[in-house]
Amino acid sequence: MAEGLTTVFGTPILRAVTLATGTFIFWYNAYSAVFLLHLTKDLGLEGGTVGMVLGIGALGGVVGAVTAPWAGRAIGLEPVLMVALALSAGGMSLAALLTQPWWAAVVCVALSQFLLSVGQGIYNVQQVPIRYALAPHRLQGRGNASIRSVVWGLAPLGALVGGAAGAALGLRATLLASSVLGAASVLWIWRSPLRHTHSLRL
Repeated sequence: MAEGLTTVFGTPILRAVTLATGTFIFWYNAYSAVFLLHLTKDLGLEGGTVGMVLGIGALGGVVGAVTAPWAGRAIGLEPVLMVALALSAGGMSLAALLTQPWWAAVVCVALSQFLLSVGQGIYNVQQVPIRYALAPHRLQGRGNASIRSVVWGLAPLGALVGGAAGAALGLRATLLASSVLGAASVLWIWRSPLRHTHSLRL
């Protein structure tokens, strides 16, 4: 465990990507804690409509994964990571944009889920190989386990914060705040050595 954590947090690029991913996951889970309540309580959507917008989101994930290699080659590693995180956070914010008329609210939610999933598809395809490019071969398993422990360890904490915020501030306010704070994850990438890195070769 110590070797894995030392590898991750002792390597500036790995540290930045891990903190960016962890920050986004924290606020995404805060968002997720109130998202379905917003759809059913604020918008009054029925199960079939909820399933439809979530399905559109899944399609966005496929689009993001397919276009990720092209996007990375076209604009470089650091810009594509930042754009993908910003696109994901922007998609999150659209879910709370409109409540009326009904059809417009549904379109916003569907577009929200599509853009969020496109962004995450691109981001994950681009960021996961970084740990294998930079971690020493014998420590790749430990480094990967450390990253996943940090990132996904933050997920339940984010959900707790989202639930508390939803109860105190309201569902729409929590969705919007989570999306704005999720967008702050790009700062970890922007301030890292990735600013001067176009690509990493395995």
